[in-house]
Amino acid sequence: MVKVIRVDGSQKLIHCLAGSRRQEGFPVFIADKTGKILWEGKASKRTESVDLSGSEAYLVHLYESNSRLRYVYIYKICGETDGVQPEKFREDQLGLVMTRLPGEAGQRAVRWLIRA
Repeated sequence: MVKVIRVDGSQKLIHCLAGSRRQEGFPVFIADKTGKILWEGKASKRTESVDLSGSEAYLVHLYESNSRLRYVYIYKICGETDGVQPEKFREDQLGLVMTRLPGEAGQRAVRWLIRA
């Protein structure tokens, strides 16, 4: 679950990315539209809140399945929204990840996919 709300004039990104204990602990980060990392954390079953400073950002969730396949989920955040849907990328889609995520954020996601 990912949504953006406005509280006291500022935007907050609310997320809960782990549906089970197995899904907890995978890397999560927020990047601005230039790809600069603004916040880093881990996927959790608890709902977490992060302040958003700009109007556009990316929430990136890095995940590895039980069968050891790696995925990158990219949530593009633009203004207030409820229930943002991610784009999902596999290990064989490195070029697509770089076109969706600029700068440092894209490089980090690609390193995750290639296990560097």
